[in-house]
Amino acid sequence: MAKRHSNRYKCWYDKTFTKEQMKEYFGDGWGDLLDKAFYMISLLPDVEICSARRCYGMLHMYARCEDELVLSAAEGILWKVERMSAMVCEGCGKQGRRRTELKETHNFCNDCYLIYLNKVDDPMTLFLPGREGLFKED
Repeated sequence: MAKRHSNRYKCWYDKTFTKEQMKEYFGDGWGDLLDKAFYMISLLPDVEICSARRCYGMLHMYARCEDELVLSAAEGILWKVERMSAMVCEGCGKQGRRRTELKETHNFCNDCYLIYLNKVDDPMTLFLPGREGLFKED
């Protein structure tokens, strides 16, 4: 059985993900942010990034550490990386913006946004009801 750990928010994670696994899951755009986050966290003693997810179109990462003071410092670094990810396209790494009109919020530049919409047979299924904007057919 995997070692169970939690962060201060009482969320449990059974598996720790590596930087390479996170890069593969999130794509190329946030790769530089992941590299910087892992480097900064490696400077702190006994801290590791254990998980990450997309939260409101931003890269939200979780860390674990026994020392509360060090964990607070790590969470501050990860919070800054999360805020920086709100301005970076998760597809290519250029400047992007959060696409809140989608059912699942992503962060894309205009080019990657159109590529994302064109991957689906019916792109209208990706939008929240009433948020179709210029794409809505009359």
